[in-house]
Amino acid sequence: MFNKKNSFNKKKLFWIYIIILFVFIAVKFKGSFYELVDRINSIKSNREEGIWNINMVPFRTMKPYLTNFFSMFAFKNILGNILPFIPFGFLLPIAYNKNFFQVLLISFIGIIFIEIFQLITMLGYCDIDDIILNLIGCMIGYGIFCCYQHCIRKEIY
Repeated sequence: MFNKKNSFNKKKLFWIYIIILFVFIAVKFKGSFYELVDRINSIKSNREEGIWNINMVPFRTMKPYLTNFFSMFAFKNILGNILPFIPFGFLLPIAYNKNFFQVLLISFIGIIFIEIFQLITMLGYCDIDDIILNLIGCMIGYGIFCCYQHCIRKEIY
């Protein structure tokens, strides 16, 4: 009985995290609906001028950040795309007992969903560089999970 309840709590924690991630990353909600409307109007205006909110060239948006990594904007952008996804890579295998390739695939599909959502709703930019950085975050999370599992096994034996 304890295992079922424990498993339920892990899954519940994972889905609470997913909802929070979606609200703050996909919708980019920062407390103001006016900001959301402004962002949509800005992207809509760009589209009318033929400028779409999409980048499919790897490292195009990252390249300036990598050459000037220690600028606050670059630092915030890179870490802002990696850090929020670390819990995904950590919590997914805990909640659903997934291996590396399953975590990688589910992470990739989830991130693609977020990027397509942003493209369609005009709430953000669909950017291959975001996909790359988000996946790095997930894999860091999975690495932390592996270290955690190793420490638990060491403690048991």
